[in-house]
Amino acid sequence: MTSSPSSDDHARDGRSREGRARGHDQAPGDLPRDGEPQDDERVTEDLARDDQRSEPRAVIPGDQARASVTVRVPVEDAFRIFTEEIDQWWRRGLRYRVSGKHRGMLYLEPQVGGNLYETFETKSGPRIVRTGTVLRWEPPHRIVFEWRAVNFAPDEKTEVDVQFEPIGEKTLVTVTHRGWSKIRPDHPARHRQSVQPFLRMMGMWWGDLLTSLRLHAEP
Repeated sequence: MTSSPSSDDHARDGRSREGRARGHDQAPGDLPRDGEPQDDERVTEDLARDDQRSEPRAVIPGDQARASVTVRVPVEDAFRIFTEEIDQWWRRGLRYRVSGKHRGMLYLEPQVGGNLYETFETKSGPRIVRTGTVLRWEPPHRIVFEWRAVNFAPDEKTEVDVQFEPIGEKTLVTVTHRGWSKIRPDHPARHRQSVQPFLRMMGMWWGDLLTSLRLHAEP
């Protein structure tokens, strides 16, 4: 699984679609506006605050990207689909998976200490790539896991916090990807982008994935 797409990829296929989840970095006013969100989609407007259901956490400037989408299923189903069916809704291709053009599978082990990993076949045989480890497992409201890009050094990591908020028979799913302030400015994972453009790109990347989750989950 890759951790960050190139900005050219987004320019090619991400701006003409409607009905997609919306991603925000820490400068939401700078985001491209390609259409107003539909009624079932909401955008997190304030990235200077964590969700009220989380423990207090000081947000470091340039540290996190966030995206959210409202899915028309109950919260228990949204959590189950996100975790148990992750390989079915997670997009394919090199921009989203390490396997790229190879047929692979994505797994999330349902427990604290469980792994998020991808398996696929190569010419030299099967390969397993571990992206991270589950840090918090709180069904059906929250899951937090460590996230490591394939080009991270052993001591480099970020954190993905996924929260599920019931809204009647619907669920607001919010992904916050934090820890980027600890990744050096010239790291290859940043694709030569400065802080705000990179976070905006990451917010859009997660927004694309959450759109896929919504399309897969809704009847």
